[in-house]
Amino acid sequence: MPGPEGPDLTGARDVNHQTAGRARGFRSAKGTIRVADLDSVGWTHWGLSPKQAQAAVRYNAAVGGIRDERTLRRMRVLPEGWFDHFEPVLRFDAERPESTSSSRGAVATSRGVERPVDSSVSHSKGPKSGRAGPPSKAGEPLNINTADSLALLSVKGIGPWVTGRILSARRRWGGFAEMGQLTEALDGWDSLATALSPLLYCNGDAVHCRCADTLTLEQWRALPGLDQKTAHVLQRYVRHNGGGLPDLLLAHPVLDSTQSELLSHYLCPCLQE
Repeated sequence: MPGPEGPDLTGARDVNHQTAGRARGFRSAKGTIRVADLDSVGWTHWGLSPKQAQAAVRYNAAVGGIRDERTLRRMRVLPEGWFDHFEPVLRFDAERPESTSSSRGAVATSRGVERPVDSSVSHSKGPKSGRAGPPSKAGEPLNINTADSLALLSVKGIGPWVTGRILSARRRWGGFAEMGQLTEALDGWDSLATALSPLLYCNGDAVHCRCADTLTLEQWRALPGLDQKTAHVLQRYVRHNGGGLPDLLLAHPVLDSTQSELLSHYLCPCLQE
């Protein structure tokens, strides 16, 4: 004997979803939001703080435009619940048609919301603000240890901020031993590092290694993966025990296996210095 039919909760879920969004202070969007068209004003309008909005603009430029849902989800600055609230109205460049044959088009405001306009008027105002730059050049990944600033900037998705961070880290460390260091070079921005990693590669044998006996505290601190406290402990250990044998130093309990493996590329026997 069939049991009683339960209530239809579909409408209730929609109401709860909208209520939750309003509780977090998110606006209700009328129309669609073109993510790639959002500037700092637009991100702020849709619920991000000014600092978060600036980070979102940098991320958009660094990855060459947020063209799909996966890339947007990697952006760590989105407030909790933001994506779920706006997901139904989000549109990405990958969904934008290359051309339209109708007499009506759409233009994006600084808030990323499209409004219809007459195409005969809109085309005279120049390209849309959300259009990306020149298409990326197909080719092999770039060597992060040898590429200069112009070469890095020529890669689709790498802008001035990323280029500066990469070159600064390379000078400070003496090169990249592994691509996992890209996250540290980008101030811990792991989602951006993940997006850019396929465009770059490195050779761990190309880094500059040095004798631990000669390193000052500042030089220890400049090595990848070390904080101030760890650098101080290692310098003190070398001062009391000598650093001519890197294997003994790398076995120090203050270092975990990941740090030891990374530092092995940067420390060499002093006789080779």
